[in-house]
Amino acid sequence: MQNIRLYQSWASGFVSGVNYADSDVYDVSGATTPEDTFVWLKNYCEEHPDTAIPIALHELIGIWESEGKIIVKPE
Repeated sequence: MQNIRLYQSWASGFVSGVNYADSDVYDVSGATTPEDTFVWLKNYCEEHPDTAIPIALHELIGIWESEGKIIVKPE
């Protein structure tokens, strides 16, 4: 895949945007590293080639939520 860093930057921005959009969330990805996110995204897209990247990231955020990885802001 050409321009992989462009896609990685965009995905990082998407995750950051989710953090910003929800005032109760400190870090939607929890302790997940960007590299782990990119590996998951690559694998997901290979398995679901017709799925758009934003939809794939939405799916991943749902997984993080179901696994309790989302860090909320302290009160």
